[in-house]
Amino acid sequence: MQKLIIILTVTALFMGAARRIEAVELVPVVDLYAEPAAGTSVNVNDTFTLAIMARFSEQGSWCATEIVFEWDPTYLRLDGETESPLFNESDWLSHEINDTWLDGDAGYKATNYDIPITMDTRVVTLNFTALAPVSSTTFNIALNAVAYPSEPTTVVLDAIALEDCHGGLYGANIEIVPEPATIAVLSFGGLLFLHPRK
Repeated sequence: MQKLIIILTVTALFMGAARRIEAVELVPVVDLYAEPAAGTSVNVNDTFTLAIMARFSEQGSWCATEIVFEWDPTYLRLDGETESPLFNESDWLSHEINDTWLDGDAGYKATNYDIPITMDTRVVTLNFTALAPVSSTTFNIALNAVAYPSEPTTVVLDAIALEDCHGGLYGANIEIVPEPATIAVLSFGGLLFLHPRK
């Protein structure tokens, strides 16, 4: 009888642990990432876009997200956005982070309580202008804005109300090269330097 009680207790504990593990595995994780439309190399004064995408580990239903972006305003200028038709409410956050984009940060929100989650969903497309040449400048999807640490990036799903489900946050590195005309002028100047007039 003593052995039977021990076996039943261990079995019950094991089944309970299995149920807890299963519950954890069913929680979707949402990765947010930036996807350049035309590669990661642009010319100075080019306009280009970055699609902000959400990748889900499980099927489910969307609720809301708030996303914080950061970039170096020396090299990139945010000009605006193209909304995703999937969301019935999307806009820039009503927060001082959006008082100006010239400081290199912004916050965006998108809400829809009805749409099903697909594995890759476009949240918004950001429109940028390249300002100055640089070998690499980083656009970040930030956990918190440096200047506004109380404004975090969050993803909330219907199935897990009020729980932040965001996973990885992946930005993009952009190379900005001089305009072709500038390169030609510099090359011509170099030739003159190498072959001075007699």
